[in-house]
Amino acid sequence: MEQKGVCIKDDDMKGLIGKLLSAKAIVLGSPNYYYDVSGLMKNMIDRSISTSYLGVGEYTGMEWHGWRPFVDKAGGIVICQAAFGAEKALETFKCFAEYSGLNLIGEVIASAGNQPVNDFPEYIEKAHKLGMKIREEVIRKETKTSR
Repeated sequence: MEQKGVCIKDDDMKGLIGKLLSAKAIVLGSPNYYYDVSGLMKNMIDRSISTSYLGVGEYTGMEWHGWRPFVDKAGGIVICQAAFGAEKALETFKCFAEYSGLNLIGEVIASAGNQPVNDFPEYIEKAHKLGMKIREEVIRKETKTSR
């Protein structure tokens, strides 16, 4: 029996996918571990592939790819790291965004060493500005849709 968009693994992912689909915006965040996103984040990205077969969003015209479920949903990226190497993590997030249709508004990469990020007000300010840009995009889209 074919169950498009349903993962055979019965766990919390179904609930997470529901939240992702109903969210007005999605902010993806991860520490940079060995030049990439954390294993938990990569698992979420990989497991979210089932959303491409739910029939929601924008059809890609390619059966093997299915749908782009987060098309035009505003998104952002936050990566924290000790010092450097976030390029691959950023690439992983951007690949997810492109595949799923997530409209990336911006990203924040915080290099804080072993210090608390609160010791770096510039990163707090960048995160705040990203949040405001995402908020503006959500409002713009809602205003456009309500017309």
